[in-house]
Amino acid sequence: MVNDLIDWMKELKKGELLFPKLAKRKAWKLVKKDLALAGIPYRTDDGVADFQAIGRHTHITELLRIGPLYPKPRNWHDTATCE
Repeated sequence: MVNDLIDWMKELKKGELLFPKLAKRKAWKLVKKDLALAGIPYRTDDGVADFQAIGRHTHITELLRIGPLYPKPRNWHDTATCE
């Protein structure tokens, strides 16, 4: 998948969005409204709310809690046979 993404990125023009449909959804506006309703400021003297960091933190925390979801690499040379 990483190689596919790298190839895809090579075809992008300068300034072109990698995920253009995501930008149209403007989820950040919904989050700002939710924060306002909860009484949590979006912008403070320390900066703005960083929702990507929250997602990264949660993802890494879950990986540490349950372990990676990917299978362990196999040593193919140990099981390969010549015919």
